[in-house]
Amino acid sequence: MSKTSKEEAFARVSKIIVNIVKSLGIIIKTMGEVEDKFGLSSDEIFKEMLNPEKLAEISKKLDPSTFGEFMSIMLELATFKLRFEDLSKLPSNEKIKIGERFIEISERLEKLFVEIEKS
Repeated sequence: MSKTSKEEAFARVSKIIVNIVKSLGIIIKTMGEVEDKFGLSSDEIFKEMLNPEKLAEISKKLDPSTFGEFMSIMLELATFKLRFEDLSKLPSNEKIKIGERFIEISERLEKLFVEIEKS
């Protein structure tokens, strides 16, 4: 790798690290704000979201296709959990695929939450 390539790679990786740290900061801060507002830990909130009784309640409020999309997203995220735990060990092409899927899932989630809010 030439010096120019190394410098370009460093500049690109530096920006990625900044974005990751910033995103993590936003996530952690938001989790804390939600915990403060509702008096529940993030773990309790996540468990509540996936509580079978809560899911049954949500399924009654949503049309079947919207609820199906919600469950599809939850299952897809669960399958990524195993690969995500050893992210540093994955080859770059796998990381790219996972990143692209997460971006796609985030877009689907955004649309889904708009639908849920309308219900």
